[in-house]
Amino acid sequence: MDTQPTDSLPRLVIAEENETLARLLREGQHVLLRYPQAARALIQAFVVEGRQFAATPEGQAWQARLAQSDLVRRGRFIWDAYSVDALLDSDADMLPSAWLDVILAAVANPDLESILANLVVDEVRHGNLSLT
Repeated sequence: MDTQPTDSLPRLVIAEENETLARLLREGQHVLLRYPQAARALIQAFVVEGRQFAATPEGQAWQARLAQSDLVRRGRFIWDAYSVDALLDSDADMLPSAWLDVILAAVANPDLESILANLVVDEVRHGNLSLT
């Protein structure tokens, strides 16, 4: 791996891109599922620190720059694919067994396709997902 500056922001380049990236994403998914409380605590800590930094003048400047970043936009796909927002809900204490209950209820629901389609439409409508 090496980094190269692009628009004053570092760019991560992975040598064996597809294989290495797929392995890293699988490992990330494994950590989220196997250690949900630890993942939640870590992500919440990063978000709190990021919000505190964003409240500073330097943080506001970075926030403005990052808001225009294609890299950040693409990173949001990973964030959304792993439902990281669900980990930030401090009231949610979803253990893997609770997620399994949700999945089992979903697959047993005869309207699953409609529900999922509506979720995608809502995400597109709110600008959280782009189909292009």
